[in-house]
Formats: sequence, C-alpha cells, structure tokens
Amino acid sequence: PNTELAMAAGLEVGQGIRVDAQLRTSAPDIFAAGDVCEFRLHPQGGFQRQETWRNAETQGRHAALNLLGGELPFEIIPGFWSDQYD
Repeated sequence: PNTELAMAAGLEVGQGIRVDAQLRTSAPDIFAAGDVCEFRLHPQGGFQRQETWRNAETQGRHAALNLLGGELPFEIIPGFWSDQYD
C-alpha cells in the first residue's frame, strides 16, 4: 500500500501502517483500517496485513467504535479463500 503520507506524518510504518489492538496508530488520535493497516496477529504476535473485504469491513467497524471512545480490541482468526475451476 501507499504509506508515504503516513510516513510523512511520522506514523510507525512496516509493511503497512502499524496499529495497536484498538487499531490506533502510533499517533493516539489517528486510527487505521483495511488494506493499509498492519496489525498484530495473536497468538503468534507478529504483524500482518490482510487484504480482504471481510477484514476491511470488520476493521472499519472496530476503528469507528474505538474512535468514538470504545476500547474494543481487534481480534480475528485470519482466513483466505480461492476460486478454482470456474
């Protein structure tokens, strides 16, 4: 993803914009979600990005709730799918 603006703003960036469990960036009033967001995967603890509509939708909801004052951690079991022989 294009992270140039995030880097220029001084946000922590790895393979995407790094966030905490509530999807906050290294600037506490800025949240990130979707394809650009790099979140910690539990229980392994490493960071990852997930480019799926399900992840973008779920992270968007979590980020919105937390932006409005919630403290809901983003916890997801990653998955993928494939279409073969269509």
